Amino acid sequence: MQTHTYTHTLENTEKKLVGFTDHAIDCCLTTTGQFLPRHIAVSYTMQEKSACRIPATVFITRKNKKICSPPLEDARYPWVKKLITHLDNLNANQIPSK
Repeated sequence: MQTHTYTHTLENTEKKLVGFTDHAIDCCLTTTGQFLPRHIAVSYTMQEKSACRIPATVFITRKNKKICSPPLEDARYPWVKKLITHLDNLNANQIPSK
């Protein structure tokens, strides 16, 4: 099995892509504590330490960029929890399309 690893930096976001045949893992290598305005974010995912080197909250922007932010549990960044709550409320209030 051949393995390829490379690091890509884009707008203060570092990602590590590791390819094992046709499987890939996209991990944040670092996080930024810089505040992210809620009108920019459209969704998020939680990066678990068991799958990647560090835990992180990964916000997806309107321009489909990934922003690696501190994990939800990091009390130094209360805006992360507020933004997650905001996005969860937006998704809960959306009317499903038929």
